[in-house]
Amino acid sequence: MGQMLRMATVGGARTTRHGESRGTLEVARAADMVLIDWRDIAWPYLDPEIRLLDAVIQRAKASAVRATICDGDLLNRDGRFTRVNRGARGAA
Repeated sequence: MGQMLRMATVGGARTTRHGESRGTLEVARAADMVLIDWRDIAWPYLDPEIRLLDAVIQRAKASAVRATICDGDLLNRDGRFTRVNRGARGAA
């Protein structure tokens, strides 16, 4: 599972022109992340022997996502987009 996560993060970033600024959480790198509610992953029961990464990959669902952050900007919080005005009308 760890190799899969590295392939999706560091490896994925290396395939783009942004490889030097993305892929890991470090100072001076763009922060793209999803915050997941652990209670949703662990409910109703989670074996204490299961590794954290395995639990997240195998059990996390979209309903457990509490926030989505791209390049340090909060885009979605508790299922609501923070940058979309649904009342605004687009150009005709």
